[in-house]
Amino acid sequence: QPVLIAALAPWVGERVAPRQWLGVALGLAGVILVIWHKLALDAGVGAPLLMAVAALLAITGGTLYQKRFVPHFDLRTGQVVQFAAALAVTAPAAWP
Repeated sequence: QPVLIAALAPWVGERVAPRQWLGVALGLAGVILVIWHKLALDAGVGAPLLMAVAALLAITGGTLYQKRFVPHFDLRTGQVVQFAAALAVTAPAAWP
């Protein structure tokens, strides 16, 4: 997610400095080194990978939307709204 946020930062009027890009690149390289041996793209990975990408895009979009349109708000109120929205989406999927 930090890579997407940094890449889309100009959309919200932010500038990412070269030193920050270096930090993002080093972080991504570290993640790749840790999970490289566990990566497997066989037949059963399609649906989980799609859900992970959808979650990544959703949290990135929400972060950028909040930064652009709601820059100042009470954190407690914001969390209640975010958790309520997340509950509305995930509760039907968790129902047996």
